[in-house]
Amino acid sequence: MTTKKIKVIKKGAIVEDQQKNNEKNIKTAEIALKISNWIEDFYKRRKEDRESLAMFVEEEVSKS
Repeated sequence: MTTKKIKVIKKGAIVEDQQKNNEKNIKTAEIALKISNWIEDFYKRRKEDRESLAMFVEEEVSKS
């Protein structure tokens, strides 16, 4: 009888550990996605800034 209770507790603990690990993995994946999106936005804005700077320089050169 005692052995069965211990097994049930162990199984429950294993399931609980797996759930905690899954939650950690999900949080890690969410953080990685946020970082990836941030990097993508950063380079997109950088490209847009360069293009707008190039257009500004082109306009200024054509004026003079």
